[in-house]
Amino acid sequence: MASLEHGHGHGRPLCHGFFTLQYLGMEILLRKKNLIFKILTTSCVFFCLSSVLYKEYHRAQLTTINQFQPSSFDPLFKIESPGNTVDNNQLDDDISYFQKINRYFGGRADVYYLLGFCYYHHHEQQKAEDFFQKSIALNHDFFQPLFGLGIIYGQRGEFAKASFMFKQALAVDPKENFIFLSQSKIFIDLVRNGSKHKI
Repeated sequence: MASLEHGHGHGRPLCHGFFTLQYLGMEILLRKKNLIFKILTTSCVFFCLSSVLYKEYHRAQLTTINQFQPSSFDPLFKIESPGNTVDNNQLDDDISYFQKINRYFGGRADVYYLLGFCYYHHHEQQKAEDFFQKSIALNHDFFQPLFGLGIIYGQRGEFAKASFMFKQALAVDPKENFIFLSQSKIFIDLVRNGSKHKI
């Protein structure tokens, strides 16, 4: 009885070749699985390492920022108090501090507002307006910069724009505004440093 062989009767049996191909296929599949497993493992390790490095980087940033924190935020709180004797130049340290925060952490609505507040009392209304607008661009429902813009426009005699901004400010949900401020480390630090005053 003739055996199943490749052409000319000299090759390996077909069944042997079939099992060889199966074996090779399984070996390739196992290699692929091992490669995928290694890739996934490496990715997990890289992700964990990246998370740790990011936390350390963030902690280092906070440490650096805290070194620039003014010794007191009193001028910031007292500037609008009745009969205040604060020299506007005393706000320079606060402006420098908030600028550094933006440089390290990118644009933030809370910090933009505080820069606008400082520049307003620094008699630089254009800068104050610019920062209030940047703050609103990041958070449309932020009472303080909306109200601040209303004040600026009112002082310029642009009463229609002032009225619009005041209406926008009054339409802000107080609860949402409070939640936003309570999640801001900057405002929390300000409250801790000057709980007897108001911004």
